[in-house]
Amino acid sequence: MLTVLLLTLCHPAAAAEPTELRPLRPLTYPANPDLSEGGAVNFYRLYVDPAAIAGQLSPTEAAGEGKAELPIINETLAWQEVVVNDTKIGLIGPLTTAVIHDVPAGVYTVAMTNSTGYTASSKVETLDDVPAVVFPGNADSREVLDNGIYESRVDVQTVDRVIGYRLPTPPAPVDAPDEEQP
Repeated sequence: MLTVLLLTLCHPAAAAEPTELRPLRPLTYPANPDLSEGGAVNFYRLYVDPAAIAGQLSPTEAAGEGKAELPIINETLAWQEVVVNDTKIGLIGPLTTAVIHDVPAGVYTVAMTNSTGYTASSKVETLDDVPAVVFPGNADSREVLDNGIYESRVDVQTVDRVIGYRLPTPPAPVDAPDEEQP
């Protein structure tokens, strides 16, 4: 099974731009009842009230009127502590997508700190079209199994032969043109 997954990921179709809220990991365990629900979904631990967090956050760059969804995507294999605009939100698991619902539309500064203390900050823009169930995730993700929904991070195509992966090679050095001597 792992071989098929790796071969699929090495397929040229895997180079296509991934959809942001598709699963980052296999759907072996799509539902985890330990993850948060409500206003902030898919966090393992919340330091804030999930019902009130949307009212506590404001964008660093506003993007019009209205409410939107703030996706927080952990693409690492480590736990991350999430801080949004200097507000400590909670812990997110490895390869997990969390969402804070109904925040003012705009751009937010999201800082993630791993167990070694390394912090990476990025600007995250809110989205309007977040699906009702973000999976794998909290207990609501059980719907994935019940309804037979399956989405992969990339478009899966049948692989009929092994497709090797080649590391990118740097371009060959270009010789400098001969300079005329005086």
